[in-house]
Amino acid sequence: MNEFALLPVLIRCAIVALVGLVVGSFLTVVIHRLPVMLERAWADRQSEGTRSARYDLVAPRSACPHCGHQLRAWENIPVFSYLILRARCSACNAAIHWRYAVVELLSALLAVFVMLRFGVSAKAIVGYVLGASLLTLAFIDAETGLLPDAITLPLIALGLAVNLAGIFVPLVSAAMGAVSAGAVLLFVRYVARAISGRDGLGLGDVKLFCALGAWLGVASFGQMFLVSFVVAAIHGVLQIALGKASRSDTMPFGPFIVFGGMFTLFAGLQFPL
Repeated sequence: MNEFALLPVLIRCAIVALVGLVVGSFLTVVIHRLPVMLERAWADRQSEGTRSARYDLVAPRSACPHCGHQLRAWENIPVFSYLILRARCSACNAAIHWRYAVVELLSALLAVFVMLRFGVSAKAIVGYVLGASLLTLAFIDAETGLLPDAITLPLIALGLAVNLAGIFVPLVSAAMGAVSAGAVLLFVRYVARAISGRDGLGLGDVKLFCALGAWLGVASFGQMFLVSFVVAAIHGVLQIALGKASRSDTMPFGPFIVFGGMFTLFAGLQFPL
């Protein structure tokens, strides 16, 4: 790690960006497949022992969802393949979802940002793990309305483990952050239901806030809460003003929680080194 830190900053940025692209390619697999895996697991439980064909993050091989064409190695290169193929399947010419390239690029930018923010350090590595997890959750929630326990619950435990060594905040602050975030969000959820008869927040939103509290500590919660709700409110007003939504519509809140967490991680409260 010391040798890497001695490299010119542009070379370091290029290297971590390449790593981010590769990881981003895996994140697109998680975003696409995890909701399907959860749905199939639920269906298997309901079918009294009948099991679906294997479908996980490894198998089957990546293929076009329209024609089933299995991607060759050169068609699976992050961003590059998307550009070379002109966002079209080489077999059936169906459009390739823009999400793949965007997630890969965001993952690369995230890798560069955490290195510039935290230097060449363990803090940068775990910061990238947090950011990549949040990026994945934001896209899954935006597309499906789900914030899977398979990501949020391990993220809570990992945040506490990371801060066992005080990497972002002391462990006491991390534990208080997780508990207070859960308590406040459950209260907000209860009040919203009492007033409107609907759950203003899903339990997945509560767990995601708990995870961010475990990572960034109790002092960060107010800022994350405020940023998330303000940005969500602005987005909602704009959608209504543009005629793309009505007051009765619901929208996934996870992406806005992610925005609040990312803002706090990179530009918000300064955490102890």
